[in-house]
Amino acid sequence: MTTKNPLQNKIIVVKSIDKNLAIYSDKKNPNYGGMNENSVRIYRLPYGKSGFVNIFKDKKDEQSFLEAALGLEENTLSTTRVAETNFWSEYNNSELNKVVLRKGSNIINLNEPSGYIKYLILKANSEFICPSREELNTRKKATYEYVIENQGDDLKEMIEDVDPILDCNSLLAKIKDDTDKLAYVCLVLTKKKHDAKEKNNKYFVKTILEYINSNPKYTLSILDDKYLDTKIFINKCVNKGLIVTKSKFYFIREGDVPMCNPGTDSTLEVAAVWLSEYENVAYKQQLELNLQKLTPKK
Repeated sequence: MTTKNPLQNKIIVVKSIDKNLAIYSDKKNPNYGGMNENSVRIYRLPYGKSGFVNIFKDKKDEQSFLEAALGLEENTLSTTRVAETNFWSEYNNSELNKVVLRKGSNIINLNEPSGYIKYLILKANSEFICPSREELNTRKKATYEYVIENQGDDLKEMIEDVDPILDCNSLLAKIKDDTDKLAYVCLVLTKKKHDAKEKNNKYFVKTILEYINSNPKYTLSILDDKYLDTKIFINKCVNKGLIVTKSKFYFIREGDVPMCNPGTDSTLEVAAVWLSEYENVAYKQQLELNLQKLTPKK
């Protein structure tokens, strides 16, 4: 039988996702983020009505390669074998058929057969394992417990963002006369509502500059957010009661419409993407019309 080498010259980092829990908000608390620093989570191949998820569907050659590389008998990794002899069964006391993840960062080498199998297990647990940081930022599920990242992601960000302070100052200069944007950026940075009528642009710019100097990378993520305008619009709608929040999830009040696609949670990040999509333009136009009616003419 022909075999295909699926191994990749790549290392991934599987990071635990901290939950926003008030009871464990102190980073010094060993349970910070909702997971004890000494605890582990174990993931196995999901089992459903049709049996184990077939991670080698249409990839029999990859299965054969891994079996040979690990010194296993032919068809050992088949997901369709009877329970008593199924490699993936929890009753099979093997380190290869499960992934044990600790709090924080977990390193997996995809150039090793055992590491690649662990990667396949994690991908199959899509309800709990987010496939990328980008996915986590745009379509975050409440059930996600870990996110998969490439080992070089952090370094890549540093290379692409050589001097975030300069970038921040450049972006701030573009909005220094836009009171709505300045007020919203200050709101996100300080977590405090600033009345644009009581504060002038000079105050907002000064506040943002303080954050640029103390935390430039985070400030840049806000100033350079491609959905900044949409988030400002959503915030205006919230202030006028056109959009409501329930446990930090966003809904259009009229019709109680969740601002997300099925299977996701309508967090602000997701709601901003959703409202920007072409198929939801009717919702946005109606919100704009209603907001215009509720906004006093200057």
